Amino acid sequence: MSENNIIVAEATPRGVGAISIVRLSGDNCFTVAKSFMSGLPEDNPPESGKVCLVNLVDGEKVIDKATVVFYKSPYSYTGEDMVEIFCHGSPAIVSTIVSIAESLGARRARAGEFTKRAFINGKVDIITAEAINSLTRSMTKVGSSIAMSVMKGNLKTVIGDISKGMLLIQALIEAIIEYEEDIPVEGTMKRVNTELNELIKQLQRIEASYGAFKVLSGGANVVIVGRKNAGKTTLFNRMLGYERGIVSEHPGTTRDYIREPLHLGDDYLIYLTDIAGLGEVSDDIDMMATESARGVISNADILIFLVDVQYGWGGIEDKILGSLSDKEIVYVVSRADLCEEGVVKVFKKVESITGCKPIVISSITMQGIDEL
Repeated sequence: MSENNIIVAEATPRGVGAISIVRLSGDNCFTVAKSFMSGLPEDNPPESGKVCLVNLVDGEKVIDKATVVFYKSPYSYTGEDMVEIFCHGSPAIVSTIVSIAESLGARRARAGEFTKRAFINGKVDIITAEAINSLTRSMTKVGSSIAMSVMKGNLKTVIGDISKGMLLIQALIEAIIEYEEDIPVEGTMKRVNTELNELIKQLQRIEASYGAFKVLSGGANVVIVGRKNAGKTTLFNRMLGYERGIVSEHPGTTRDYIREPLHLGDDYLIYLTDIAGLGEVSDDIDMMATESARGVISNADILIFLVDVQYGWGGIEDKILGSLSDKEIVYVVSRADLCEEGVVKVFKKVESITGCKPIVISSITMQGIDEL
């Protein structure tokens, strides 16, 4: 901990609102906070956990009327003496409070420093600290629910079981080394292998679930790919529900990617991205657009691969598919309204090549959009 160990920061998001919260934590933070407050009870130190109505002052000038709570160590979030100031949500007021605290010896907290101090002081473990960070950053109900599950100790229980399994394996191996003549070595080694394989499976499940949690919590990156003029931007606009991208009959209209958030009910969030069409490169700008598109694809969680029913599946689609390794792909036959007789043929072609049944859509009639 640094010598200047009083930290201060706004605990609420920056911007205008009804209420903002400013926190101070560290030894002597009570003294710093009381220096710019008037109207406090005579209690010294202030009663821990009691809500007080005070005037916040800058010299002789009252800058706001606020409520304040003093938390005496160790009964606070950080485990240190801590103060929470509930002021009106003006950015100017918040900035003034933080500046006054700094002038009195506090320093601005680094990102996550309050939780870091809670960890150092034994108020939370590392798993809970990570869960708090995930909860505050979660963009979906599902992500919030998973983070709360971790905070309640579900992941801690799993990690505890893995730790016990590792200790058991260690004990079995040590027994073989120390008492080789007294125990069945072959049978014991079989048990070691069994336990070890189970641990590996548990760790693999945790790794896989973490990847899913990141997507469910922060939103999945979904990118629409396909040849030029396959209807990607039209689909992009229909999924968003408004005209975000420019649509033209001329191939290659989209040069740079467009990315927009799309909420799927209250539970899920995706970031939908429209990119330049892939295929033959005609000029330097086309080359830059293609390189930009491939960069976006590399960061995608899910790809929507459009196959235009008018063009069908050809060499361009083969080339595109060959570049999409290790990606979750949803195959879509687009523009079904323009060539109904070709839909079945293209559907079967896509299914035979990819092994997946494509979704048939029309961005004009809205066929298949809800399914997608």
